[in-house]
Amino acid sequence: MKGTEIFVGGLARTTTESKIHEVFSSCGEIVEIRLIKDQIGNAKGFCFVRFATKYAADKALKEKSGYVLDGKKIGIRPSVEQDTLFLGNLNKGWGAEEFESIVRQVFPDVVSVDLAILGDVQLGQKQRNRGFAFVKFSSHAAAARALRVGSQSDFLIGGNLHPSVQWAEEESEVDPNELAQIRVAFVRNVPLGADEDYLKKLFQPFGNVEKVALSRKGSSTIGFVYFDKRSGLQRSSAQPVILPEGYLHTIAYFETGFQAEFGP
Repeated sequence: MKGTEIFVGGLARTTTESKIHEVFSSCGEIVEIRLIKDQIGNAKGFCFVRFATKYAADKALKEKSGYVLDGKKIGIRPSVEQDTLFLGNLNKGWGAEEFESIVRQVFPDVVSVDLAILGDVQLGQKQRNRGFAFVKFSSHAAAARALRVGSQSDFLIGGNLHPSVQWAEEESEVDPNELAQIRVAFVRNVPLGADEDYLKKLFQPFGNVEKVALSRKGSSTIGFVYFDKRSGLQRSSAQPVILPEGYLHTIAYFETGFQAEFGP
């Protein structure tokens, strides 16, 4: 139920879940407390408290903001129903399809996977990524479960890699200059028979297209459209493109690029 969860910040690093429960249980029934920790198990100074009712959450917001717990004044605000995780420290040799397959093997309820792709790759060379991605889940609860699993020190993907896993809204370690350089559109479900010229003509109205690359695996075709400026990528994600086969809908994720999907 929306509106039943609160974010609690400013916690002492020594504060435990039992102390948090003791403070907030007077507001109403608590369903879950998620005390966020780093990869080695140290508390990061904030948590999420989910109540059984919105009334209890509203009461906590009114009565507990500014409460002093373990010597520190805590801050409280409504929790954003975040459903997307940031994954960093990735193998830069993974391609988009390969990484999506890896993610779906370790996490259930995945809606989409947006791997940040490098823009300066010559045709014929293997596509590389920038070492981070955003994974969208079917719900906040599904994303929270994935975060708990991914935060474990023994969590591995691809056999031997331990990624950095955190809420996408906390993602602050990515260099803005890195994000600004991303100019490549990852186009999935390209129509049967489409070639590079087809995609270039399709995306050219949004900005100058430097090149287009296609990858065909069985009956599935994906494309990479390289704009000369990031503004072309941003414009292309702002509206659907009408096609005889249906429509091409571009979806932007956190200003890192987009996935394109055909729909009826």
